Amino acid sequence: MSALTDSLTYQAQISVPARLPEGFGLNREVRRFTETYTLAATPANGDTINLVRLPAGGNLKLVPHLSRVAHFGAASAVSISLVDSADVTLVGAVDAHTANGIAFASEDLEVAVPADGVIRAKITAHTGLAAGQTLRFFLAFVQE
Repeated sequence: MSALTDSLTYQAQISVPARLPEGFGLNREVRRFTETYTLAATPANGDTINLVRLPAGGNLKLVPHLSRVAHFGAASAVSISLVDSADVTLVGAVDAHTANGIAFASEDLEVAVPADGVIRAKITAHTGLAAGQTLRFFLAFVQE
């Protein structure tokens, strides 16, 4: 397992304090982060992508049923989960190889954002995923 190239959003956040993504405000409490990620190399199962770093102590929760992931490319299967920086699963894997993406599922309606604020995508399994293919993430957060 190795870390793939960081998302553009995550790269920009390295040099500035973490804040809520501008994203798409659904209302005054829910924010939606979007990221289109193009693979620079062919990933292995277990590889991770740093997606976003949210502010620590902001009482933020990830809302799985409003979050989606989609794959664009020739692969026949792509399973992705959301994990924290210690590789602890926040939301279990879903098959991202669908035309309109698939919502993440969780027994919990809200999942606490890790203390360091880092959300990563983990490629749990794939068949035919390769450099140049695209993953699109839509992550919804609520601030209480």
